[in-house]
Amino acid sequence: MATRAEVVSMSSVCAVVPTHSRKELLTQSLRALLRQTRPLDEIVVVDNGSTDGTEAKVREEFGSRITYVRLPGNTGSAGGFREGMRLAFERGHDWVWCMDDDAVPQDDALQKLIEAESSSLEPVVAKVCSRRDPVTGMRYRAGEVLDFKRHKNVPIPEADWAGKNIAVDCAPWAGLLVRTEAAHRAGYPNGGLFAWFDDSLFTWELRKLGQVIHVDTTAILHPYETAQREERFQHRRLKAEEFWKQYYLFRNGYLLRQACFGRWYALRKLVYDYARCLASIMVLDGAKIYRIQLTTKAFVDGLLGRLGRRVQPEDFAIKSGRARGAAAAADSKGGSALLPTSDADK
Repeated sequence: MATRAEVVSMSSVCAVVPTHSRKELLTQSLRALLRQTRPLDEIVVVDNGSTDGTEAKVREEFGSRITYVRLPGNTGSAGGFREGMRLAFERGHDWVWCMDDDAVPQDDALQKLIEAESSSLEPVVAKVCSRRDPVTGMRYRAGEVLDFKRHKNVPIPEADWAGKNIAVDCAPWAGLLVRTEAAHRAGYPNGGLFAWFDDSLFTWELRKLGQVIHVDTTAILHPYETAQREERFQHRRLKAEEFWKQYYLFRNGYLLRQACFGRWYALRKLVYDYARCLASIMVLDGAKIYRIQLTTKAFVDGLLGRLGRRVQPEDFAIKSGRARGAAAAADSKGGSALLPTSDADK
């Protein structure tokens, strides 16, 4: 009779990599996937409507070693992983390995994840490994534990996760190894979320089916999952042209709190965050009307459960272009208009 380790090693694993117009980063990730000491049974690239020649690059360098799927538009990480997981389940794979297109797994990452075990009798439905900054070499955890009394995620001390396998409640996409049967039962990622907190919401649904474990015997090189990213969003004001991100952070953050901690707590926190955000916009930010409109849209859409890609990254550029065009027209007629020349002036 085969041992548990042998059964796991014989499992079929499919990697899924959503991408959008980042062909050079994607190429590095795919090369790392092909170097895995535990070879993958299939690698699926889900192209979210790239316009930079991604398809030609992938087909030219990797050929039949990569399954290429092109979507008609940008569905975000949620839509890309949803399509890839569904395909992996339909093709009979036992596990699906989620990978960001800018993530580079260590050569033994998949092998260590496959071999990782839990001391709990609860079935393991997903595994994730830690992050390593390719510049500093520092390692970071890739999972969160939820505190249901204080309604927040609890920081896990490094001594508790370093070199160990521990249970977590939520985890990020990059390096997340999921049983395809569990993904199917959980309903796959919600494509309407587009981006931000889609990974946390999906892994929280997985957690209801079994255990999600954080494995610190290997790592994924991923600079955007480090403290530098946390600092970027917590301590630096987003520029007006980047403020579209705030819509998804605000809306999807409410949906995550509602799923984890209940509707009434999520609603109170939403109202508090909305008032605080408006106050900070009035005091600190430029492009105030644009920002207030976007924040209010996120507030209303969160309350009503409106999903989808309802804000576009290029929206601010379009609005700015219209404003400048109107000013130019007024100027040509002898009128005058004061237009901002930088975000600080708006």
